[in-house]
Amino acid sequence: MSGVIIPDARGGLVWIHGSDGTATPVLVSVDASGHLQLDVLTSALPSGAATAANQATEITALQLIDDLRAALQSVAGDSLRGTIISLIGVTSYVNVLEGYNAQYMEAGSDLAAPAGTVTKTLSVVPAGEAWLIGRLSAWNATRAVTIDTGVWDGTTMHVIDAATNTSSGNPLAVGKDVWLKAGDAVRFRFYGTVLNDDLYWNAFGKKMKVA
Repeated sequence: MSGVIIPDARGGLVWIHGSDGTATPVLVSVDASGHLQLDVLTSALPSGAATAANQATEITALQLIDDLRAALQSVAGDSLRGTIISLIGVTSYVNVLEGYNAQYMEAGSDLAAPAGTVTKTLSVVPAGEAWLIGRLSAWNATRAVTIDTGVWDGTTMHVIDAATNTSSGNPLAVGKDVWLKAGDAVRFRFYGTVLNDDLYWNAFGKKMKVA
C-alpha cells in the first residue's frame, strides 16, 4: 500500500492513513494513477430506499398493465363491451347478455296465404349476436285458426306457445322472454288457413353483441 498526500488548510501537506485495529498504521490505498480507492465492507440503506427486488416487482406490474392494454385493443375492449374478468385473475371475457346493442323489431304479413298450414320464419340471428325476444304475436285477419310459435334452430321447431281459434280480435300473443342464439329464428305456423286468407305477425326485443 501507499499513502495519500493532500494539502491542508495552511497550504502544507498531510498524510492520510488509517488503522486496522493493530499498532501498525494502515495507509489509504490508491491506484497507479494516485486515485483514492475505497472498499465499502458494510452499508445500510435509508428507510424507503429503492432496491433491485422492488424494481423487479414494479416491472412485473407494468408488464401486466401493458398486456391488458394489448388484450383490450385486440377485442375492441376500449368500448368496454364486456365484463373483463381478467382484472380479478381470470383470463377470459364474460358476455353481458343483459346488455343492449340495438332494438329488434320485425313484422310481416301475407295477404294471399295458401290453403293448409302456412309457416313463416323470421330473420336468423347472425354470428356474434344474441337476441332477447320479449313479445310475439300473430293472427289471421280473415278467420279463426290455430297458430303456434317458437324457435327454429335450423333443424327443429321448438314450440313456445300455441292457441286455437285465433283471429284478428283474439291473436296468439306471447309475452315472455325468448332467447335466440346465432343461427336461431322466430317461427310462426298457421294451421287451417283458406286460400287468400290475410295473415299477420310481429316480434319485438333487443339485440346484444357476444364477444
